[in-house]
Amino acid sequence: MSEQAFRIVGFSPSHVADWRALNEAWLAEGGFAIEAKDRKVLDDPQGQILTPGGRIFFVERDSDVVGCCALMAMDDGGFEVAKMTIAPSARGQGLSRRLGSRSQAILPAKGAAFSAASSLRKAGEACNAASSTGSTSEKMRGCRPIS
Repeated sequence: MSEQAFRIVGFSPSHVADWRALNEAWLAEGGFAIEAKDRKVLDDPQGQILTPGGRIFFVERDSDVVGCCALMAMDDGGFEVAKMTIAPSARGQGLSRRLGSRSQAILPAKGAAFSAASSLRKAGEACNAASSTGSTSEKMRGCRPIS
């Protein structure tokens, strides 16, 4: 499927079930347990991400949501990329890079810095995506992109 068939959109309440399903699938695929802090964010993206000043983006293909990414507002005024995942059926199309680029594009308007999620040290695919968007965060030390 061509890149033009995908579009990146902002959060709407209709995305909540897709948000939860995509992230739960990614955690299960990676062999990660769903921890209490994950459950909180997955069950309440509005309260945990959007209300504190973060953003959530989704990748849509036709009427299906095939990816997502959050920018979580940090105490220091910066933002951390979190919960970035692409459904297996849509991988290999550069969608993580597009999500990362879209996320970074809004930061100058917010006067904020970009950082990679601390969980990136554990997930090679996420490291690749963060590296490809130019993230050089201190938090990426120990991150091992896969080839």
